[in-house]
Amino acid sequence: RPRKKPSRAARLRRLADGVLEAGDLESLARLLARELPEAAGVAAASLLFWDRKLETFHALIPGDKQARPLRPQEDAVAEQKARYLISDGALVETPGATGEATLVPLMARSGLVGMIVLGPRRRAGGAFEPGDVRRLSDLAKRAALAIENQLYQSELIASERMAALGTMAGMLAHDFRGPMTVIRGYAETLMAGAPAEAEIRERAQLITKMIDRLERMTSETLDFARG
Repeated sequence: RPRKKPSRAARLRRLADGVLEAGDLESLARLLARELPEAAGVAAASLLFWDRKLETFHALIPGDKQARPLRPQEDAVAEQKARYLISDGALVETPGATGEATLVPLMARSGLVGMIVLGPRRRAGGAFEPGDVRRLSDLAKRAALAIENQLYQSELIASERMAALGTMAGMLAHDFRGPMTVIRGYAETLMAGAPAEAEIRERAQLITKMIDRLERMTSETLDFARG
């Protein structure tokens, strides 16, 4: 006997549970792009992130490591074409809109964190049923929570890294003084007179050794700063 296909309601509930388990923002974007069109009965789905500093949306395309600013010509930019808006369990139709896209704002405790953009419905003339609207609103709340947690984690890591860089800068200032003192001292003695060739070679080797040490310290600092 062929296995019964899960209902749309079951798929949406399962997806709502899955968004909280996404390990990072890319995984969340990939999950929604892969699972949400079938679960919601739409042609496509994409995830946008709201950048409060720049007051603009960024898209994270599955496979990309970082979100990138949207360009007006991109298909993912559907704000001006959107006909429907789903928020807090309600479906609102935009008067005069010609497009068929649906926007689902992602509202977290800190405010707007993103937007889910749903493509046209697969069946002609099909507005979302009340049950689907409620389930999509529930999914949006969980996706917003997942995004907010990821953003808080990123900010925490960044602040810890900055604190660590500050500590390292103080240590480097101390550690750099040693080699620089040696280099300056030997350079001054070389300028003060005409030492023997063997002594010049020995001091030049020590200066080179100190410079190699400084280069290693610089490389280690840059590697740490780049993460």
